[in-house]
Amino acid sequence: HGSLPLGKLVDAGIPVGLGTDIWHTRLGFSLWEEMRLALELGSDPLPKPTELLRMATLGGARALGLDHLTGTLETGKQADYIVVHTPETSDDDDFLIKLITETHPQHVKRVVVAGNALKNS
Repeated sequence: HGSLPLGKLVDAGIPVGLGTDIWHTRLGFSLWEEMRLALELGSDPLPKPTELLRMATLGGARALGLDHLTGTLETGKQADYIVVHTPETSDDDDFLIKLITETHPQHVKRVVVAGNALKNS
């Protein structure tokens, strides 16, 4: 079917959500891998790191019709979040791109869903 014109969809204001149904690694499903793939596909224009993170959080929640419950951290929503080991960088502008390109499932240190800790390490 060709590649997804991600940059054109974003530019047109069409909401996009990232998700995964592909077993990427021995560690399982990875939205990090989906964000990296979106960068590697070379969409024109390339999505900004903030857009990719939004697609993987609020965008995915919207696509599932769950954005009233999750996708952002705000009053009245479930407390769903992860804590990851952050990459080393001295450049604030480079932080999000390194976060996307260098984070793998084993870097997830804490997982909280609806306020309940599912993983602590």
